[in-house]
Amino acid sequence: MTKNSYRFWFIIFDYIASALAWYLFFLYRKIYIETIKFGVEVPFLPSTKFYLGLFVIPIFWLLIHYSSGAYSDIRRKSQFQNFLQLLINTLIGSFIIFFFVLLDDIVISYVNYYQSILVLFALQFFISWIPRSIILFMKDSLFRKQKDFYRTLLIGEDTKIVQFLTENNAWIKQSGIVPSGYLYMNAAYQEDKALTTSLDNVNDFIKEKEIEEVIILMEPAEKDIFEMLQLKLFGSNVLIRIVPELFPYVKVPIQRSGIFQSPLLLLSNSILPAWHKSIKVFIDIVFSAIALIILSPLILLLAIAIKASSKGPILYSHERIGKNGKLFKIIKFRSMEVGAESNGPQLASKDDKRVTRVGRFMRKRRLDEIPNFINVLKGEMSLVGPRPERSFFIKQIIQKAPQYAKLHLVKPGITSWGQVKYGYAENVDEMIKRMRFDLVYIENMSLYVDLQILLKTISTILKGRGI
Repeated sequence: MTKNSYRFWFIIFDYIASALAWYLFFLYRKIYIETIKFGVEVPFLPSTKFYLGLFVIPIFWLLIHYSSGAYSDIRRKSQFQNFLQLLINTLIGSFIIFFFVLLDDIVISYVNYYQSILVLFALQFFISWIPRSIILFMKDSLFRKQKDFYRTLLIGEDTKIVQFLTENNAWIKQSGIVPSGYLYMNAAYQEDKALTTSLDNVNDFIKEKEIEEVIILMEPAEKDIFEMLQLKLFGSNVLIRIVPELFPYVKVPIQRSGIFQSPLLLLSNSILPAWHKSIKVFIDIVFSAIALIILSPLILLLAIAIKASSKGPILYSHERIGKNGKLFKIIKFRSMEVGAESNGPQLASKDDKRVTRVGRFMRKRRLDEIPNFINVLKGEMSLVGPRPERSFFIKQIIQKAPQYAKLHLVKPGITSWGQVKYGYAENVDEMIKRMRFDLVYIENMSLYVDLQILLKTISTILKGRGI
């Protein structure tokens, strides 16, 4: 099975289980509750409302599970994590259905209400739990047989790595970890060069060997190297495990995985909790879709103006670095003359002669970024987040300010706290100054903060305080 196939089967069986649970619950209401109420056997006659519920209710449950992160990284879920998460989701979902769908049901006494919610909860939970448990059992079996595994890079001194592999052999097999590379802290140790790397080349090694996990077995005395390594790994979409001794020097949240499941601490690869992230994605998609519809007359006018005022395409796109260092093509209205970067990447300045007359108007009010909403709909960007930069400039920034790599922990945004507070940057030093505001944003991310930034951005646009 692949990562996506686990998610696919979870979703398919959750939908089937939810439909079956609702069907059985509907029978219970007709055959038991209404028969007792009226004193005669009530026949089961499927209605339009019944068929509608059979379609809508399972979708409701899928949304509940999705919002909680139940479909994220299923390969790493344990049976206990699945059980607990499903229990909580079913409890929440059952109460929502009860208050919005079942509260006006025909009942004999309030006892029937308690019975109904209990039966709904039990049917939904157990019918969903059984296929999920089977899938996770199959996943664990594939791990033990090493037919499915995580390519893992181990970092530390050779003796500590050997000791760790020996003492935790059972857990390593159960977790699907397969050592696929080494970064030794003691340079004197010799090993197959094809499986070793250096601190400077660690990200290139991760990409080349398709590393999925990094296990760091350093000592507290090596905290400076560990802190530098964290910054390097922020640009790679890998899961990081560390020895507990390094806990005081961690720069990101620790993911709680249970003391009985792992001898290591798991660093979270997400700044936001799953429910928060789901709401943020939902807002991004809805707001972007509405914005493109409402702004469609303006988009048409800008397209005509761009085409009429200068030669070249209406839209302009080039590669930017997104979350976890992933490349994507940002889409903008063209605001410069064609060939503006024929001599290499250059940042725009206030009196930049490359900017067209229409482009200057758009940039002043940030209208050139309207097509960014398409990037949001594609899942490459968010409404609010650090502005994405090009690899050419990122390499220069990281040499002066390695902490810039932390911005890659989140999706880049159409607007950012750095852009609101600082504005456009004309050189690398100014980009570093703007970065400080974005780091503050990451440390304080919330829906409320996003709303404040969006409101301040609208104010900036109306005042025309762009470049």
